[in-house]
Amino acid sequence: MKLAVSVIFYNPSENNIKHALSLANYFDNVYIFDNSNKAQNNLVSGNRIRYIPYFHNKGIAQALEDALQMSIVDNNDFLLTLDQDSTYPFKQHLAIIERLRKLDLNKDAIFALTTNHDYELVKDHSEKLVTDAITSGNFINLKLIKEYDIHFPSELFIDYVDFEFDRRVLEKGFNIIQSYEYYINHQIGSPLKKNILGIKFDCMNHSPIRYYYRFRNAYYLKHKHPDYYKKLAFKTLKIDRIKMSLFEDDKKEKRKMIKLGISDAKVGKLGEFRK
Repeated sequence: MKLAVSVIFYNPSENNIKHALSLANYFDNVYIFDNSNKAQNNLVSGNRIRYIPYFHNKGIAQALEDALQMSIVDNNDFLLTLDQDSTYPFKQHLAIIERLRKLDLNKDAIFALTTNHDYELVKDHSEKLVTDAITSGNFINLKLIKEYDIHFPSELFIDYVDFEFDRRVLEKGFNIIQSYEYYINHQIGSPLKKNILGIKFDCMNHSPIRYYYRFRNAYYLKHKHPDYYKKLAFKTLKIDRIKMSLFEDDKKEKRKMIKLGISDAKVGKLGEFRK
């Protein structure tokens, strides 16, 4: 079994770089795609590692699609997709490989590791079939992806990229298996922790441009595939907007970008945001 892993950088820390390089001890191919404006001086290709600096932020979706195609060309069996702030469970690596060997390669398209947060919430550390899984921690069955010509939606740039890829996988009749036995340490942005009358919740606290992408893509996909995105889009378009308005700073600019994102979605203006 030949395994590849991709990591997407955007102004990575030294620890991010160190972790990405260490993956070469466990995977046959390590693809590092860098969306930073300048290359990392201490990173070069070699010893199973391919470092691809874009010198511009091309977005998560384009980097994932490039990783997918590169891993297929290099004849890998599975591609693991990781964010730069996700830590792979090296101690579980051999057990994960054994589990991958038991997958139905004609039916199981994605084997998804859970996040540390979800792992702590689930008492029965087993598996279940799901309709969506976040990108970081996914082992993608390249045989099926190649045979059925499934692609990441590069037009979305960032946000809902993983769910749209999942939808395309399910549309072909394949399985997404969520594992609660193996997990990655994963951090999503810098959320604000709130506790109101004993009710604990997070506010996403995204930048204005990130809110633009979230609301543009959520609105666009909700109207393109209403049944699949009804629940997911509701959370973004309603709940996240309320929490942002009540608890986050820079509300005026965020509301402006949300409005612009929805406006662009209505006319199908996708890709990278340009003023």
